[in-house]
Amino acid sequence: MANELKSEKKKYQEGECEECGAYGRLYDVDGKLLCEDCKDEEFGTSEEEAEENTD
Repeated sequence: MANELKSEKKKYQEGECEECGAYGRLYDVDGKLLCEDCKDEEFGTSEEEAEENTD
């Protein structure tokens, strides 16, 4: 099981957001590296809200 966790790919990386310049976790959104706030603005919802809506 530990090997399975190690083999999972990160869904994010750390660095400077290409939209607002904030440093932190970045997500690839249409080829741009965006922080969580900018990603949420792009999609119009946070991951937590999206998960809640699928239940």
